[in-house]
Amino acid sequence: MHLTDILAHFLIYCSEGKRLKRAMVMLVIRLCLLLLSFRVSFASSTKSSVKFTCAGTKAKEADDLRKCVAKDLLLGWLLVINKTSVRLDEVRKNATVMAEGAKKLRKEGSAALANATEVLSELNKNSEEALKVRKIINDINDTIAWANEMERNLSEASNVTQEVERLTADGYGAVSITVGNFVGHSQSTVLKYDVLRPKVDKMEVENASGCVGVRNFSGTLFEYAEKLNDFKMNLTAWKAGMLEKIRIAYNTTQNNTTTCLAVFTNSPDKVEQVMSAVRSALDRLVVSVKKVDAFLLQREKAQKNITTANGSMKAMTTSMFDSLKQNGAALCDMLRRHEVLREKVQKMKEKSANASRNVGESMKKAGILRESVTATGARVQTAVDNIKALPQFAGFFSLNELPNSGNVTLAMEGMKKAGDALEHAVQRSGNANFSISKVDVDLANEDKELEEINNNLKKRLEEIDIGIDITTSDGCNSKLFNKVDTSTQEFLRLAAKLNVSELRKANKTLRELEARAEEINKNVSSVSKDLEVAVQNLKNVNELMRNSSVAAEYVVADVLSHLMSELCATAAELRVTRKNLTLLSANATSIKKSVSEEEAQAIAASKNASGSPDTSPYVEEGFTVAVRMTALLEKELQRTNARLEMMTASRAAAKLKEVHAGNTNAFDAVSDAVVGIFADTPGKPHENVCTRNATSELVKRLKGKSGDFPLLRDTSVITELNRFATKMSDELKGTTKRMNKVAVRAAEANEALAEAVRRAREDAAGRRCLPLHQQLFSALSGWW
Repeated sequence: MHLTDILAHFLIYCSEGKRLKRAMVMLVIRLCLLLLSFRVSFASSTKSSVKFTCAGTKAKEADDLRKCVAKDLLLGWLLVINKTSVRLDEVRKNATVMAEGAKKLRKEGSAALANATEVLSELNKNSEEALKVRKIINDINDTIAWANEMERNLSEASNVTQEVERLTADGYGAVSITVGNFVGHSQSTVLKYDVLRPKVDKMEVENASGCVGVRNFSGTLFEYAEKLNDFKMNLTAWKAGMLEKIRIAYNTTQNNTTTCLAVFTNSPDKVEQVMSAVRSALDRLVVSVKKVDAFLLQREKAQKNITTANGSMKAMTTSMFDSLKQNGAALCDMLRRHEVLREKVQKMKEKSANASRNVGESMKKAGILRESVTATGARVQTAVDNIKALPQFAGFFSLNELPNSGNVTLAMEGMKKAGDALEHAVQRSGNANFSISKVDVDLANEDKELEEINNNLKKRLEEIDIGIDITTSDGCNSKLFNKVDTSTQEFLRLAAKLNVSELRKANKTLRELEARAEEINKNVSSVSKDLEVAVQNLKNVNELMRNSSVAAEYVVADVLSHLMSELCATAAELRVTRKNLTLLSANATSIKKSVSEEEAQAIAASKNASGSPDTSPYVEEGFTVAVRMTALLEKELQRTNARLEMMTASRAAAKLKEVHAGNTNAFDAVSDAVVGIFADTPGKPHENVCTRNATSELVKRLKGKSGDFPLLRDTSVITELNRFATKMSDELKGTTKRMNKVAVRAAEANEALAEAVRRAREDAAGRRCLPLHQQLFSALSGWW
């Protein structure tokens, strides 16, 4: 633009009545542009190798070809400058919208920051949630700082309206001045595409055919300019290509003598102004696009950061809310479980105390039973030994012949089983005692730890400020949820105060205590089982002892009954023996009397016959033998009678030896029975004593009703009774043997008496008739 053009514009401003101040401002602007154009023109000229001067041809005098070329060149410049301006304006609009987006992001970030800061203020600074919130706050702060920076950059990118006008003013000005040479200069100072395009279109060509063959540089420039619509286009490369095409179009048309015009060649700065306008606008566009691209590139990330932050805060608060509800529910559940466990422990303590008492009683009973088993075992063993030691009952019978002989084995086996059962009971009682001691220790520890958990849960309730009776969980959940649902700030405060670590620790300890309580309960059940077994074994011991005692007592009773029967048989035989002895004694007396009488008759007969009292030797010898046999009979009778008297003395005394104070009644009863058996009083009381019923009654009386088995207290009664029965049996045998001798002596005495009588009769007969041979016989008999 020439200085004359600037002055012309200045005058136009003044002529239009513009204020002087504004006119002066525009003058200064034009002068600055002129100086800038000089610099650019100089720089460009130094770079251009084109040295061409067009022949002086005025614009209005130009031919149609030159006008067509000038119009095409100016239209191309105008299209390129406009496209650059439009693209820059589009970026401006986008930057304006994006700046609002940056403000919105900052607003959202500030809201998220305020929310996070509020949440952080309610959290424990050392909590895991606080660390997360701090990180979220840092991310939000970074996003807000970025949004602030983007807002500044986008604001700068959007505030390019005046700068666009300034940057395109030289280019539009060059077009305006040049086109003015063809259509006339306008008084308007508006340098815009919409104003200049009609002017370019007014450039008249008289003969349109003169434009045929003119190269369409405007189309080329427009086509390349349209590439700015491609947002992926490299702007720097586009700028270089665009400037090169402008230069080529200018050089091609203005270095040609047929198409050049002095309006261009005399002022080569016009093309430089156009190129400068395109270059400057593109440089500004590059900067703005970079800022917009930077925003676009980071906008999603920033939005995502805020969304993530809000989501994280929401997720965290939701998690904290859910966690608080869960932890609160867990706390309430722990209260309930604590109650249940405490009641369970209390019941186990009661069961343990009962079990301990029962174990003590069981052990005490076992001790007493041990003495009883020892004593009963000794009595049964003594009874069995005494029974087995009986000397075959004086040959009366064998042990196997007793009705209850098998009870001997049963009694011994029963006592062995009783001893085993007792030892088992003692062992189980010992196990139960050991287990109950351990249970007591475990329960004490359980109770102590339950108290610690109680304190822990109480602190947790105090932390969340819920008035719940620690001894009951009634209404815990409803009170907790009513408290939590009051406000976000309130639940955050509660969540921050609740010591989750201690709560989890309490829950872990509670689970361990529950598991331990189950184990303790099993041990208590084991104690109860051991105790049941021990008690049952103690019952078995009593039963086995009783059965063994009963079995042994039956054998003792059998032996006693049998011995009493044998004594009764001995007594009966003894009475028969005494009766026989009486008969033999009478017979002996009769024999003695007969011997005496027969001998007296023989003497009288001899005296009558011979006058001499002496009988023949033959007769005398017969009576001598008869007297001697009678004397022997009397002597044997005396001995037998003495033995019977001795037996009578024994049964009369009826004293059983080895009578013990503990079993005096049994000995007395047996002694009385023995006396009754051998009694010789009128009415024969032994018959009453020796009946089956009498013996059964005696045994029954001796057994008693107390169940303490008196027959087993001292079974020496059967030993003594056996001794007595054996003695009586032996004496009876001796007496019987002597009775046999008495019978033999009696037979011998009778035989001797008969012989003596025969001889006496024979001698008497001979005296009445004494032939020679009788005399000889008498003589010979006397010699014998």
